[in-house]
Amino acid sequence: MARSALTALTALTALFLLTLGVAASGQSPVVRPSVGAGFDGVFPVETPAPQTGWAVQNAFPNLTFQNPMGIAAMPGSGLMVVWEREGKVKAFPNDASSASSAVILDISAKVQGWDDCGLLNLAFHPQFSLGDATHRKVFLYYTAVPPGGSIRGSAAGRPPTLIPLRERLSRFDVDAEGVIQAGTEVMLIDQSSGNVWHNGGGMFFHPTNGFLYLTVGDDYQRAHSQKVTGGLFGGILRLDVDMRGGSISHAIPRQPVSGSTGNYFIPNDNPWVGQAGVLEEFYSIGLRSPHRMTHDAVTDKLYFGDVGLDRYEEVNTQSASFPGARNFQWNGVGETTVTSLPREGPGFVMTAAQLLVSGVTTVDSPPLSSHHHGSGDGSAVIGGFVYRGAEFAAQPEVNGRYVFADNMTGKVWALNEGTSPATRTLLTLVPNGPGVNTGQNYVGISSFGTDASGQIYLTRLSTAGGVVLKLVRSTQAQPAMPAYLQPTGLVQQLRPLAFSSKLLPYAPNSPFWSDGAQKSRFIAVPDGQSITYAATGEWTFPTGTVLVKHFD
Repeated sequence: MARSALTALTALTALFLLTLGVAASGQSPVVRPSVGAGFDGVFPVETPAPQTGWAVQNAFPNLTFQNPMGIAAMPGSGLMVVWEREGKVKAFPNDASSASSAVILDISAKVQGWDDCGLLNLAFHPQFSLGDATHRKVFLYYTAVPPGGSIRGSAAGRPPTLIPLRERLSRFDVDAEGVIQAGTEVMLIDQSSGNVWHNGGGMFFHPTNGFLYLTVGDDYQRAHSQKVTGGLFGGILRLDVDMRGGSISHAIPRQPVSGSTGNYFIPNDNPWVGQAGVLEEFYSIGLRSPHRMTHDAVTDKLYFGDVGLDRYEEVNTQSASFPGARNFQWNGVGETTVTSLPREGPGFVMTAAQLLVSGVTTVDSPPLSSHHHGSGDGSAVIGGFVYRGAEFAAQPEVNGRYVFADNMTGKVWALNEGTSPATRTLLTLVPNGPGVNTGQNYVGISSFGTDASGQIYLTRLSTAGGVVLKLVRSTQAQPAMPAYLQPTGLVQQLRPLAFSSKLLPYAPNSPFWSDGAQKSRFIAVPDGQSITYAATGEWTFPTGTVLVKHFD
């Protein structure tokens, strides 16, 4: 019995080579039909957002960036600062009408981008002021090429995975105009890395004790996360960059195996202080790929997302002044089955003996929240902030709650810690941006930031136009996919079957078996737009392209 079905979807990418309207010898060339985005608006050009009362909008609609990795306010200046994955820092007035940004630092000649690499984070000294030359400092954490090396790949093309790199924390001076002086770089941490994955990058200054907190990944080597005697990997570091000494901090007693450190002291109450042969910088251990970490001054908690391997994404928290050594247990094994929230590790809680790490008993710290890769919530968590702004202070679903997201799905949640376990509320869905997207989601959410008033922003990657977004209240109904075929206009008549003249037939260059059916395929590319193909093998379709497939 013959089968007949018709499907239509808006598309951004395809995984096959196409033959589009190629005329045979002696035939007239195929004329491209005229059609608007989403088949003249019949279909939504972006994935419809959930009806939650929340949405995102472009916070600075006149500005675009190349792969923005974060945003922060420059204290006391009225300026916002965005840092790009490939090594540039840009500043602009915190005004929705801002029409241009200024490059205030360019170290792109030595910053290796892609994957978990690049200019990962930036933090201003806690006493930063443009009028105070002593504290007019900024700290950058980035992935550098080794001395004598060169940048691999490009902003639009992924480099090889296994390449020698340097994980670097550096301090720079800022002049009275807010320009970061590239020639003033002073390195604090400079250690070798063997690949482009799991470099961490969460960083902030504690507003009371003044210490710098920094998350470091496991460098794609699981054993690193339970080891405090080799390199600075797989945990949270806590440093005194002001080198105050005395009852506060002391000089560095030991260097990492494959790197060098300097120009900071170790806080005296770090958990591993005084243990023989250890790196006393560690504050917590047991992390895999903690991309973002922030601090809530009201509760004195730090929050971070740890990107999982193939099962769970985690949101973790701990006190920023906790005297013991927290262990988040990647990659821990043991004998007791997990009874708390699921975690990314192998499914066990470490035994008491295993929790003894280089002479210090660590405290098991299960995740505050987690989601499975098969749940539809995503597979690359992006840590955010606890909302403390004035704009939404009357909105209980966000006020005082941790707002975070997932890069792969674009989902944005607020976490309610008033329940046990904590529960998440879906706020909105951030659609992907334009541009090359090789392998993973490099056109999705990369980070969160705040301004001086506590407004939360999100940055979204793209080589063709990265943007800064912000949460807004929304009661506007979102466009939805048509429920039935007839109103779409895709088919002109059913017997005999005839398709709309706005559709252009196409076929794969290499026929493939999928279900044994005979298939016809059509496409509608919006007027003035073109399909592009990258040397890396990726097709990019303009937003609002419609693909139709009919099979018998």
